[in-house]
Amino acid sequence: MKLQSLTLTNFQGIKSLKLELNGHDASIYGENATGKTTIYNAFAWLLTGKSGTGEKNYSPKTRDDKGGEVHNLDHCAEAVLKLDGGAVVTLKKIYHEVYKKKRGSADSDYAGNTIDHYIDGVPTKEKLYAKYIQDNIAGEEGLRMLTMIDYFLKTMHWKERRAVLVDLCGGISDEEIMQSGESLHELPDVLAIPGSDGRRYSVDEYRKIAVARKAEINKRLDNLPERIDEATRSIPDLAESLSVDGIRRAIEEVNRDLNELRGRREMLTASSEADRINAELVQLQAEREDARSRHNEQEAQRFAYMQKQVTEIGSQIADHTANAAEMENRSAALSRSKEEIAHTRKRLLQDWNDTYAKVWNPEAEICPTCGQRLQEDRIEALRADFNEQRSHRLEEITQKGKGKASETIICKMADEIKRCLESAAAERDSVVQLEAQRDNLTAQINPAPFDSVDFDRRKQELFMRLKDINETVASRTIEVDERISELEHYVQSLNHDLMEIELAERQSTRIKELEREEKTLAEEYEQVERGLFLCEQFVRRKVTLLDERINGMFSSVRFKLCEEQLNGGLKDCCEGMIPSPDGALVAYPDANSAAKINAGMEVIQALSGYFHADLPVFVDNAESITHLTPIKQQVIRLVVLEGADSIRLEVSA
Repeated sequence: MKLQSLTLTNFQGIKSLKLELNGHDASIYGENATGKTTIYNAFAWLLTGKSGTGEKNYSPKTRDDKGGEVHNLDHCAEAVLKLDGGAVVTLKKIYHEVYKKKRGSADSDYAGNTIDHYIDGVPTKEKLYAKYIQDNIAGEEGLRMLTMIDYFLKTMHWKERRAVLVDLCGGISDEEIMQSGESLHELPDVLAIPGSDGRRYSVDEYRKIAVARKAEINKRLDNLPERIDEATRSIPDLAESLSVDGIRRAIEEVNRDLNELRGRREMLTASSEADRINAELVQLQAEREDARSRHNEQEAQRFAYMQKQVTEIGSQIADHTANAAEMENRSAALSRSKEEIAHTRKRLLQDWNDTYAKVWNPEAEICPTCGQRLQEDRIEALRADFNEQRSHRLEEITQKGKGKASETIICKMADEIKRCLESAAAERDSVVQLEAQRDNLTAQINPAPFDSVDFDRRKQELFMRLKDINETVASRTIEVDERISELEHYVQSLNHDLMEIELAERQSTRIKELEREEKTLAEEYEQVERGLFLCEQFVRRKVTLLDERINGMFSSVRFKLCEEQLNGGLKDCCEGMIPSPDGALVAYPDANSAAKINAGMEVIQALSGYFHADLPVFVDNAESITHLTPIKQQVIRLVVLEGADSIRLEVSA
């Protein structure tokens, strides 16, 4: 791919810039901070959405002298590219601000940014834009590796760098490595997974298992001498004359003597008189318990009977209390009704008197329209109607008074109220009497305690007689008890000797087991060490083969794939090595700028075949090198030129 032109508008301080390269190599000159690096960042942002170094949330916005963002500007990058197949495509991205009006406000507020994508002038969604670049140019990581002169050798993580190199050379299978030397013929058997029917651990898996097992074996081997020494020191010092059989025979003889002495002691302590007294004590205790049981049973019956009476009286109290409350409530309700009826009667009497007092109004005989006296027949009709309505109203009031508010009803209600109050008073009197009965019964309900004075006296008498007998027997058994004690201590001594001998035998057996374990672990340790040695040889052989293949793809650059450790092992790495002027290889970070740039050119040349893509190569700080390694890719040099106040482009013919 060749960069034909690159146009920037308001891009990170570059107000307007158009570079016409037409696919040729070019040099871009400018003082520091004039925008040379911005040109590559713009190219990277156009293809990846990030800066050349992969910075996230990269913004092409222009900033003022104080570092603040300059608003109301569109930021644009546009490139014309000639793809490897010959097709020409124009890619364009516009970064612009979005403003929105809040509800109720006349002004618009800044609400963020958006990016528009174009392919050959056609608006394109971001995902389709990215897919086009992935399919027709390269992926994001590939773009950096093929355009940034120091990305692969400096910025990229060594593990990712190593993976690319291994993939670049086609890789090497484990089988190929194990068959490459006679010294590795044992390794397949070492890697075999037990009971897996031919499956094998990988070398890394086996090394992890072996290192862990080696550490475990070392730990156990370190502990075994101490454990053996401890077991040896715990063996007791015993007389040579002691034997297990002899001690056991002595214990049997002493036990026979002890049994004889204990029989004699039982005969001495046996007493018919003491047995009889003990029997009497047992009988007395039984009688006492029987008497206590009968007493408790009688008291329980009495308690239950009296408790039942108390409960029944309580129920009666509740009934009389409820009856009294019912009569009182009925009396109150009747009183309220009586008052209401008396009030109604009073109101009806007033209505009757008011109606009866009404007389004919002569003004009704005058026409309200003309003011003349009505005709006599009309006056008579009106007067008859007045009298009829007055009589009807008086009759209506009288009937209401007879039906709902008569003196008879009020008197009957007064009598009923009196009867209810008398009944309630009688019920309350019954409650008072019943509560007195209940309190009297409650005072008598507590059970009477059991009287055991006679039993206690008889028991004390029997105990005194038994004491006299026991004191007499005890004086006769002292001698026998002393002899029994002597023999028991002797048996204990013999048992202790027997335990010491048995302990010595067990410890001797344990020492032999630990010594066998130590030998077995030492043999296993040698096997693990052998396995790790073969894995180390495998790794060294793999490194050698990879080194030959990978470094065979480069003319001068070399890659160190492993570091020798102090313990003789290897540690994976991937560091670029560059020839110095005297021919010695130096690490990439230690090389001079010119050597780094040419090494990067060589690496990009090799990687372009891996990615099947040729992309423009940007060489920053190109003023530090006078001769660039020629490559087939388009090379764009970014050169610091003192005194240049603007960007200047020179295109190679």
